[in-house]
Amino acid sequence: MLTISKKSRTALVAVLLIFAVVFLQPSSFISAKAGQIPGDTTTSSSDTNSDKDGPFVIDSATKQVIGIRVPASQIDEYLTDSAKAKLFNGDKSDGYYVEQGVIKNNPVTYYVFPLNRILQDRKGIYVFGDPNDIKGNFTNARPGFIEDQNGIYFAVKEGNFYRYTPFPSSNTVRGWFRYAGISELGKPLTEIKFPPDVKYRPVGPGVRFLKEPWNNPTARSISLIIDQYARFRAAGGDLQFAWASIHVSHYSDMYGQSLADALSKAGLDTSEDTLKLYFVPVTDQSKNIAALVGILIYPDGQLVYRTYQKVYNPSTYPYSSNTPPQGTGDKAVSYKASLEFDRNVIYTKYHPTRESEAIDSERHSYVKIKVRIWDVGIYKAEPQYMQGIFIGCSLSYEPAKSVQYETPVARIVRYKDAGIKYEFPYKIEDVVQNGNSISYTVYFIFEKAGRIDPAEKSNAAFTNFYTSLRDSKIMFPFIAQFGSGQEYRVSLIKDNVPVNTFKVTLVNPPGPDTTKIYRVQDLGKTLIDRSIFVNGQLSYSDTTKVKYLYWKLVDGNLTYDWKEITPDLRTTYNGTKLTWQVVREIYPSW
Repeated sequence: MLTISKKSRTALVAVLLIFAVVFLQPSSFISAKAGQIPGDTTTSSSDTNSDKDGPFVIDSATKQVIGIRVPASQIDEYLTDSAKAKLFNGDKSDGYYVEQGVIKNNPVTYYVFPLNRILQDRKGIYVFGDPNDIKGNFTNARPGFIEDQNGIYFAVKEGNFYRYTPFPSSNTVRGWFRYAGISELGKPLTEIKFPPDVKYRPVGPGVRFLKEPWNNPTARSISLIIDQYARFRAAGGDLQFAWASIHVSHYSDMYGQSLADALSKAGLDTSEDTLKLYFVPVTDQSKNIAALVGILIYPDGQLVYRTYQKVYNPSTYPYSSNTPPQGTGDKAVSYKASLEFDRNVIYTKYHPTRESEAIDSERHSYVKIKVRIWDVGIYKAEPQYMQGIFIGCSLSYEPAKSVQYETPVARIVRYKDAGIKYEFPYKIEDVVQNGNSISYTVYFIFEKAGRIDPAEKSNAAFTNFYTSLRDSKIMFPFIAQFGSGQEYRVSLIKDNVPVNTFKVTLVNPPGPDTTKIYRVQDLGKTLIDRSIFVNGQLSYSDTTKVKYLYWKLVDGNLTYDWKEITPDLRTTYNGTKLTWQVVREIYPSW
C-alpha cells in the first residue's frame, strides 16, 4: 500500500500546462463562433509583473504549494456567490481570503484559493478551490454536472443543480463537473471527460485537422494547451520529445477512434514530421507523451479541439475503453442468472406406442422454467495516474442500459444415434424488463427422448451447444445494450437436461424407462464462473490473476491500495432444490 502524507505530497510545477495535464484540460468542445469562455483567455496570473513572489502561496515550513493568488479582475466574473462569501468572510483557515498587492506600480486585489489536495492527488495536477466555486457549474444554460458511475466527483443534488462534496455518503451520486476548480493559470479548469457541448464527429469525410494550430488565433482561443505551446515557441523554446516512439494506434479520443484511424481518414501519414505539424504533446512527469492535442475543422468551418490519450497496453484489456468490440458478449458481459424448474424429471409428451395420445398431459406434457437474469454489465480497467505518472488500473463497472431476451431453444441429442431434435418454447409469459435485468417464464414440450453426458459442462470460455453428440442442453440467449450504443448477444447454457420416455424399446439400455429415469443435473447448485480476459481469451489459470487499485482516505490522506481478482470455476450448493444458478464475472487484465 502506498500512502501519500500531507508533508510528502508534491506536485508538478511546470512553466507550461502541457507538462501537467493528463485528464483535465481547459475548454470542452467549443464553437469558434461562440467567443471566449472560461479557461481560454491568454493571460495567466503568472504573467503579471507583481510584488509577489509568484502566483503560488507557499507554506513556509514545508515549502510546498498550498494555494494560488489570482488578480480579482481576472477571475471574479466566473465565481459563485458562495466562493466570494468564503473569500470575504475574514476567516483564512479554509485557505480562501483576499489580499492586496501591486502590479506595475498599480494597486491590485488578489483572491487566494487553497490547493485541493484530493483532486490534485487524483488527477496529478494543480487544482485550486473546488467545483462549487465556479459559476459555470450552476447555470440553466447548459448542465454543470453529468451523473456517471465512473465519474471521480461526488455530488449532492439540490434542486436543479449538484453541489460538490469531497467524500461519498448515502445521498451522493458520482459524475463529472464541467469545471473542476481553478487552474494554476488562475482560470476555471474544465474537466476533459465532461461530455462535449458540441456534437461529437469522428475524423472522416468533411472533418480534417488544422495544420500548425499554434499559429491560428482562433485555435489558440479555444485551447489553452495550444495557446501555451504557441507562447513557448514564440519565446524560442524547443520541446524535445521522442516523437518517433509514438504508436498512433495506442492513442484514441474519448469515443474510441484511434489516432491512427483519424490520420488515415484525414489523408495524413503517421510520420514524425506529420505529428509535429498537427499536434501539441501533453506529457507526464517523466516527459513521456501521455496525450496529443489537435484542432479539427468541421464542415461548417467550426473549430474544435480533440485530445487523443494514450491507452495503456490496449491489446490486453479491450474492454477498458468506451467502445468495447461489438458482437458476442460471451467473453465480455458479466451477469447473474437463475433457472427455476418446476420438476427435475422431464418426460416426452406422447405415449411411446400411441403417439396421438398424451401421457398425463397435466403433469408431463411440458416443463416450466422461471428464468431470471440480473446485474448484467461489463467490467473495465481504467488507467490511474498520480502527478502525471501511470500507477496502475482501477476497476469500473458499466451496467447494461437494457436487457432483452431472445427465444430459448432446446437441443435434444436423441438415443440410438437418431440425430438432433431442436425444440422451441410452447409459450413464454410474465416477461419483466427492468434496466440491466430481465425475467420471464418459458414452457417446453418435448416430443423425443434425449440423453445426457454429465461430464459436459459449459462455462464462459467453452460450450459445445451446437456440436455435442452426447448431451442435451437448453440455451437462454439475451441481448445486452449499453448507453453508448454497444450491443452484445450472450448465450446462457444449461447443460445436462435429459428427456425421459416410458418404454425401454425406444432407447439404448440402460436408457430411461419405467424403472430407470434421468434427472436434470445440478439443480440446487450454483456455478461460480470467474475468468480473466487476457490476450484475446478467457483464462481460469491462477497465473492470470490481476490486481486493481482503489482509492481510500486514511487519516485525512488520500491513499491507494490493491485488490486481487483470482479466476475461479467451481460449484456450490444454493439450498434451492429445483434451481440452478450461475454467477459469471469476466475481468480485464492490464
